[in-house]
Amino acid sequence: APAQTGLVLDLEALLAAEPGSEPSRLFCRALRVEGYVHVRCPPPTVAVLRRLEQLCSEWYSLPTDDKEADISEYGHVDRKFTGYRQGRYREQLEVRLEAKGGVLPAPAR
Repeated sequence: APAQTGLVLDLEALLAAEPGSEPSRLFCRALRVEGYVHVRCPPPTVAVLRRLEQLCSEWYSLPTDDKEADISEYGHVDRKFTGYRQGRYREQLEVRLEAKGGVLPAPAR
């Protein structure tokens, strides 16, 4: 496993970074070398991420039949995998943002 560099990047700086800038290069290098990047987020963003974690945990706790009724079957939509499936060793949910602002697959409720 690659050694950790201790690199922590600021979310706001990353979002404002131009392609090819130092923050962009550091981010891409860390992903390539280590497979992850530590990102420091402002408190409001952390609160949103914590809420998202909670909602995901609640959704994954639902019975499989409810999840399958809520989200379409796993498959290709616009050449991208989307949907829900319960595999042999894991559950998988693929959601994609649409350019016009929606999500694929759209939830049933």
